[in-house]
Amino acid sequence: MERYNGISVAVVGDQMVDQYLFTQATKVSQEAPVLVVKKRGSNIILGGASNVALNINSLGAKVFPVGVIGNDYFGDKLRLLYRELNIPTEGIIKENRLTTVKTRIVADNRQLLRMDNESESPILKESIFKFIEYIKKVNPDIILVVDYDKGVVSLDLMDELRKLNKPIFINGKPEHISYYTNIDTLICNEYEFTKSLEKFSLFLHKDISEDNLLEVLKIKNIIHTRGENGLSVYTKLKKQNFSGKNVEEIDCTGASDSVLSVIALESQVSDIFTAAYLANIAGSIVVTKFGTRPITYKALSKYVKK
Repeated sequence: MERYNGISVAVVGDQMVDQYLFTQATKVSQEAPVLVVKKRGSNIILGGASNVALNINSLGAKVFPVGVIGNDYFGDKLRLLYRELNIPTEGIIKENRLTTVKTRIVADNRQLLRMDNESESPILKESIFKFIEYIKKVNPDIILVVDYDKGVVSLDLMDELRKLNKPIFINGKPEHISYYTNIDTLICNEYEFTKSLEKFSLFLHKDISEDNLLEVLKIKNIIHTRGENGLSVYTKLKKQNFSGKNVEEIDCTGASDSVLSVIALESQVSDIFTAAYLANIAGSIVVTKFGTRPITYKALSKYVKK
């Protein structure tokens, strides 16, 4: 845990919880061609930006979650889950909206259905002001922005975050690609990477390729995750591919959260390529477990180059 315990991180983004309903399939319904299941248990855990905060905490760094929740049961539950881990909640602002909840119905360790209950409307400008004041107060070393397009991340927010002059790492969405200028590192998966190129090309009315996206966005690094095929790192001077690990994938839920967390922390103590090497391993570890699980430093430490 000592490798990262001197680093403090503000995790700004779409806070949410993941609810799991565990069931056992019993038969096919006579009413419709669907399974009939019996509920065997349930669990509520941190998801989205909250899972990134959990990963940062599990890796031994100091984390300050920043985002909004609703004035509802799941918002209170999210705060409680943080407090049980001694993670501060002063940066979590209540608004008159739904707390984002992803409910997964699982039968025999297989996900049957996911139901999302959420608000996608933009957050209040007052909340953005409170975010910035809180981040100034805690003065983190780096800022992680986790954009699930649920209303938190906006151009106004990004403009204010850039004024803080902190390294910014983003796991973003193609719809907001034009927001992510002048940052340290952008992390996106295969689909997001392709769509980001398309959308930015349309935005600028000219073709944008992976080779000049760094220059156009004015960012230092792009991490392009490719699932079982590993990931690629783009910098102004070098591109490097990291091959995927040969593991049995059980569930990819939350893998990008672990990759983002390791990239951000490791890059503070070494370089972006070492960070990508470890993040690639972290992703291969978490996909072998069912459900949203954080990467721990204990699991990662054996791969750290001394």
